[in-house]
Amino acid sequence: MAQGVTAAEPSGVHDASQPPRLSRRLLNSPVLRKNLGAAAALAAIVVLFSVLLGVTRDVSFADVGNLETIFRQTTIVAFAALGMTLVIVSGGIDLSVGAIIALATVVVAACLRAGAPPVDLQDTLCRLPAVRYAVVVTDPDRGVALGAVEPWPGGAVDLDECAAALSVEHGVTLPIVAFAAIPRTEQGKPDRAAIGAACAPARA
Repeated sequence: MAQGVTAAEPSGVHDASQPPRLSRRLLNSPVLRKNLGAAAALAAIVVLFSVLLGVTRDVSFADVGNLETIFRQTTIVAFAALGMTLVIVSGGIDLSVGAIIALATVVVAACLRAGAPPVDLQDTLCRLPAVRYAVVVTDPDRGVALGAVEPWPGGAVDLDECAAALSVEHGVTLPIVAFAAIPRTEQGKPDRAAIGAACAPARA
């Protein structure tokens, strides 16, 4: 009785019964193929600007500060895209996202122009050990930000330390004046006019 002989599978021939490797599945992925051109274009742009900035201005495109600026500027679009993704996945559609972003930008700018304080700047100043209270207001005459700090009783505030903290964390420079007690209106709000008048010598 003849025994059956199983022929060995030639080398390099894929066994159809075995699942394809991860690398092959990724290469055959329609999502990857669809976005491969965009990824290649993005990589080419990064290389191009890296070379141009390095040759013309002796600046590195991959500098930490530059990359941080890029990420900050794309944050708004990223949040909008995330919200649109959730809306579309749930079966809906929203075409007003651009108008909402523009409206929010105008409202925030108007609030800052009217004197609403940039909270993040105030928080940075308030985290300093010598600062009891800090406020950042907008000069109604010039439309520039002004800083006022109030030390703890019996203490003193180093204005250079305050300016350095704002410069390091936010990259901004603004006039800062120390008050024994920050001027306030009858309603208990910071007196923008008094703070602006006190900061006038610092602006000059």
